[in-house]
Amino acid sequence: MLSHCAKHIIESAAIDVSGTLFVAVCATTPVWFPSFFEIASVKALALAQVVGVDPTVLVSGPPAWGMREHVLFCIIVLAYFFVIENAAVLLGGGARKASTITLEIKDQAFAIVNRVISIILARHMLEFAIAGSASPPVGTQDVFQIPAGLMQKLRPPEWNAYTPGNTLGALVACFVVYDLLYYSFQRFIRPHVVGRSKSQVSAITNPLQFLVNSYLHLVAVMLVALNPLGCHPFTVLSFLTVGAILEARNTSGIRPWIPQMFFGPEQMQSAQSNYGKYLTLWDNLCHTRAEQ
Repeated sequence: MLSHCAKHIIESAAIDVSGTLFVAVCATTPVWFPSFFEIASVKALALAQVVGVDPTVLVSGPPAWGMREHVLFCIIVLAYFFVIENAAVLLGGGARKASTITLEIKDQAFAIVNRVISIILARHMLEFAIAGSASPPVGTQDVFQIPAGLMQKLRPPEWNAYTPGNTLGALVACFVVYDLLYYSFQRFIRPHVVGRSKSQVSAITNPLQFLVNSYLHLVAVMLVALNPLGCHPFTVLSFLTVGAILEARNTSGIRPWIPQMFFGPEQMQSAQSNYGKYLTLWDNLCHTRAEQ
């Protein structure tokens, strides 16, 4: 009994410490991140040149990329999500839970398609994030490029205008707006997914549903960027990263760091409760939250 209690105390302490460190790192970002980003960029461009990718084309943005640049980007994104997902699971003590999930062939195919969707979303998020600093593309648009007509009506993030409002404030706004969109969408489709196991609902989603859920991130960022303060590119990266961390924790069945504020699809009670993905805000306001 004592050893069991001690184990839970250690796990709780580890989660609290990791959460505190995460908040501290985010809060001190303006101090260390610019220098880190500059050094990392130089190293990354040098490595890209070694593998045969033109650094000039790479920094011009996705619309100017060729096959090599896209292949390199896919590798980077896959490695990025792999590190984030496994780190989130390990820090939360959920590695054993995650390894026990067995997927059917159909779910395995869905997982592959969903990963491809995640890569394309990351490309569009990057395209939007650097649109304010990258040179406009020359020639015709490719099939993956955000339509030029839409981009002209949007307000791309500005790299040289860092403020708490367009960075930390915009990050909070992204989660609020995303969860409003997600909440509304879930109220239409929830009855069709209830009945599957909690791990499957969380980990493997129908590709069409996953596509909508994923691209709501991009829609939320675009909407938040229209506010007078704007939206810094670091906010776009932070929004995608924090969302991936929370999703990895939910998928592995780990309870979130802040249960009263965040919850995951694995905590879904019924077709009439808990429609939000990250926040309980809209469930509380609309009286659809089921207590855990």
